[in-house]
Amino acid sequence: LVTYYPSSEDSQYTMYDDDGKTNLSWEKSKYELLHFKASVADKKYTMNISSNGGSFDNKPSTRNITLNIPALTSKPASVRLNGVPIAVEESAINDVKTAVSWNRSSRTLSIEFAFEGVETTIKIA
Repeated sequence: LVTYYPSSEDSQYTMYDDDGKTNLSWEKSKYELLHFKASVADKKYTMNISSNGGSFDNKPSTRNITLNIPALTSKPASVRLNGVPIAVEESAINDVKTAVSWNRSSRTLSIEFAFEGVETTIKIA
Protein backbone atom coordinates (compact mmCIF):
# COMPACT_ATOMS: atom_id res chain seq x y z
CA LEU A 1 0.00 0.00 0.00
CA VAL A 2 1.39 3.37 -1.07
CA THR A 3 -0.31 6.58 0.04
CA TYR A 4 0.28 9.76 -1.94
CA TYR A 5 -0.91 13.00 -0.38
CA PRO A 6 -1.74 15.48 -3.15
CA SER A 7 0.32 18.63 -3.17
CA SER A 8 0.80 21.68 -5.34
CA GLU A 9 4.49 20.73 -5.54
CA ASP A 10 6.18 17.85 -7.34
CA SER A 11 7.42 15.10 -5.03
CA GLN A 12 9.25 11.81 -5.03
CA TYR A 13 9.86 8.82 -2.81
CA THR A 14 12.12 5.78 -3.02
CA MET A 15 11.13 2.47 -1.44
CA TYR A 16 13.82 -0.07 -0.51
CA ASP A 17 13.07 -3.80 -0.59
CA ASP A 18 15.14 -6.92 0.00
CA ASP A 19 14.55 -10.51 1.08
CA GLY A 20 14.52 -9.58 4.77
CA LYS A 21 17.11 -12.27 5.53
CA THR A 22 20.41 -11.43 3.85
CA ASN A 23 22.83 -9.65 6.17
CA LEU A 24 24.26 -6.45 4.59
CA SER A 25 22.08 -6.87 1.49
CA TRP A 26 22.76 -3.22 0.56
CA GLU A 27 26.50 -3.85 0.35
CA LYS A 28 25.92 -7.08 -1.59
CA SER A 29 23.61 -5.34 -4.10
CA LYS A 30 20.80 -7.76 -3.23
CA TYR A 31 17.94 -5.27 -3.11
CA GLU A 32 15.53 -3.33 -5.28
CA LEU A 33 14.61 0.33 -5.22
CA LEU A 34 11.16 1.42 -6.37
CA HIS A 35 10.94 5.08 -7.33
CA PHE A 36 7.69 7.02 -7.10
CA LYS A 37 7.70 10.44 -8.72
CA ALA A 38 4.59 12.66 -8.73
CA SER A 39 4.00 15.88 -10.60
CA VAL A 40 1.01 18.20 -10.70
CA ALA A 41 -0.17 20.76 -13.25
CA ASP A 42 -3.60 22.39 -13.41
CA LYS A 43 -4.98 19.99 -10.75
CA LYS A 44 -3.93 17.01 -12.88
CA TYR A 45 -1.59 14.48 -11.30
CA THR A 46 0.98 12.26 -12.99
CA MET A 47 2.79 9.51 -11.08
CA ASN A 48 5.68 7.52 -12.52
CA ILE A 49 6.74 4.29 -10.85
CA SER A 50 10.02 2.67 -11.81
CA SER A 51 12.58 0.18 -10.54
CA ASN A 52 16.36 0.27 -10.41
CA GLY A 53 16.26 -3.29 -11.79
CA GLY A 54 17.81 -4.71 -8.64
CA SER A 55 17.36 -8.31 -7.66
CA PHE A 56 17.46 -10.53 -4.61
CA ASP A 57 16.49 -14.10 -3.69
CA ASN A 58 12.74 -14.71 -4.05
CA LYS A 59 12.07 -11.25 -5.46
CA PRO A 60 8.51 -11.18 -6.77
CA SER A 61 8.26 -10.85 -10.55
CA THR A 62 5.01 -8.92 -10.11
CA ARG A 63 4.05 -6.63 -7.26
CA ASN A 64 0.40 -5.84 -6.65
CA ILE A 65 0.41 -2.19 -5.62
CA THR A 66 -2.51 -0.26 -4.19
CA LEU A 67 -2.02 3.48 -4.56
CA ASN A 68 -4.27 5.50 -2.25
CA ILE A 69 -4.73 9.22 -2.84
CA PRO A 70 -6.73 10.81 -0.01
CA ALA A 71 -8.18 14.30 0.37
CA LEU A 72 -9.06 14.92 -3.26
CA THR A 73 -11.65 17.66 -3.70
CA SER A 74 -13.79 15.58 -6.08
CA LYS A 75 -14.00 12.32 -7.98
CA PRO A 76 -11.50 12.38 -10.86
CA ALA A 77 -12.96 12.62 -14.35
CA SER A 78 -10.38 10.17 -15.67
CA VAL A 79 -7.59 7.80 -14.67
CA ARG A 80 -5.11 6.38 -17.17
CA LEU A 81 -2.60 3.61 -16.57
CA ASN A 82 0.15 3.68 -19.21
CA GLY A 83 -2.18 5.64 -21.48
CA VAL A 84 -5.12 3.24 -21.12
CA PRO A 85 -8.28 4.74 -19.56
CA ILE A 86 -9.68 2.92 -16.53
CA ALA A 87 -13.23 3.44 -15.25
CA VAL A 88 -13.49 4.97 -11.78
CA GLU A 89 -16.02 2.97 -9.76
CA GLU A 90 -17.68 4.40 -6.67
CA SER A 91 -17.52 2.26 -3.56
CA ALA A 92 -18.81 2.66 -0.05
CA ILE A 93 -15.98 0.66 1.48
CA ASN A 94 -12.26 0.79 0.81
CA ASP A 95 -11.69 -2.95 0.38
CA VAL A 96 -13.71 -3.35 -2.84
CA LYS A 97 -11.49 -5.16 -5.36
CA THR A 98 -11.81 -2.95 -8.42
CA ALA A 99 -8.96 -1.56 -10.51
CA VAL A 100 -9.86 2.02 -9.59
CA SER A 101 -12.33 3.03 -6.90
CA TRP A 102 -13.53 6.31 -5.44
CA ASN A 103 -14.72 6.63 -1.86
CA ARG A 104 -16.87 9.74 -1.63
CA SER A 105 -17.00 9.89 2.19
CA SER A 106 -13.20 9.79 2.64
CA ARG A 107 -12.52 11.50 -0.72
CA THR A 108 -9.96 8.81 -1.47
CA LEU A 109 -9.02 7.42 -4.87
CA SER A 110 -7.60 3.85 -4.80
CA ILE A 111 -5.78 2.41 -7.77
CA GLU A 112 -4.82 -1.26 -7.76
CA PHE A 113 -2.38 -2.44 -10.40
CA ALA A 114 0.32 -5.00 -11.12
CA PHE A 115 3.85 -3.60 -11.30
CA GLU A 116 6.30 -5.82 -13.21
CA GLY A 117 9.41 -3.65 -12.92
CA VAL A 118 8.72 -1.71 -16.11
CA GLU A 119 8.16 2.04 -15.78
CA THR A 120 4.48 2.69 -15.18
CA THR A 121 2.67 6.01 -15.58
CA ILE A 122 -0.62 6.92 -13.91
CA LYS A 123 -2.43 10.10 -14.97
CA ILE A 124 -5.33 11.49 -12.97
CA ALA A 125 -7.49 14.34 -14.24
